[in-house]
Amino acid sequence: MRSNLKIFGAEVLYLLASTIVAGLAALLQTVGRSYEGDYSSFIWSGSEYRYNPFFYMLGLALFVVFMIIEEVLVVRKRCRFGK
Repeated sequence: MRSNLKIFGAEVLYLLASTIVAGLAALLQTVGRSYEGDYSSFIWSGSEYRYNPFFYMLGLALFVVFMIIEEVLVVRKRCRFGK
C-alpha cells in the first residue's frame, strides 16, 4: 500500500512539473510574435500572429528535452513495471 502511494505521489509531481514546463515553453514561444491582423467569418473571428521561428523552436525543444529527461530520471527509475 505504501509503495503504491509513493508511485502515485511521484506521478503527481511529474505531471505538475510537466504542466509548469509546458506553460513556460508556451510563453517562450510567444517572445518574438508580431501582430498580422484580424480575421472574421460567419461564426469565428480572431487575430493572426506571426511567430519568431527561433523562439518557437526553442520552446518546443525545451518541452521535448524536459519530457525525455523526466522519462529517464523519474518514470523508469521509480516505476519498474512487472517487478
